[in-house]
Amino acid sequence: MLIGGYALPAYGLVRATVDIDIAIAMRLTEPTHLEQELTKAGFQISSFSPEAPCFIVTSTKTVAEIEVWTKPDGIVIDAECLRRRRKAKIRKREYWIIGPEDFIVNKLSRRDRRIQDEADVLSVLTNNRLKLDLPYLQSVAERAGVLPLLKALEKRAKQGSPI
Repeated sequence: MLIGGYALPAYGLVRATVDIDIAIAMRLTEPTHLEQELTKAGFQISSFSPEAPCFIVTSTKTVAEIEVWTKPDGIVIDAECLRRRRKAKIRKREYWIIGPEDFIVNKLSRRDRRIQDEADVLSVLTNNRLKLDLPYLQSVAERAGVLPLLKALEKRAKQGSPI
């Protein structure tokens, strides 16, 4: 499923992003098969380790860089996370996109969190058309250790304060 900047327009503001971030659920027995299939499809792959949270895939045709996350920051790709993902149409194709609550927690949990990540979360929180499952969001945020940050951003969203 898409995570990161490409998932943002489904829930918040549209903004430019340099790379594509995807999260995959993968059994430890699958890396070799995945590497073979990606290589056949014209991708170069960085070194993969089951302990690493992600690896990089680069298209040899378009030079697009894709971060493939097997362990996205702050969230667990479990049955609940997969049930909450949504389908969205991007450039006439359908893609799975991370659910909004998991999107928020993933953004706030990034090891390299930037002001842009907080602005992305604020745009999701202030989007009046979006209905969030607040008990689930707070539960996941607490498990990830970002509940105080989430509460601060929720307060800003209610006040209409920009980052």
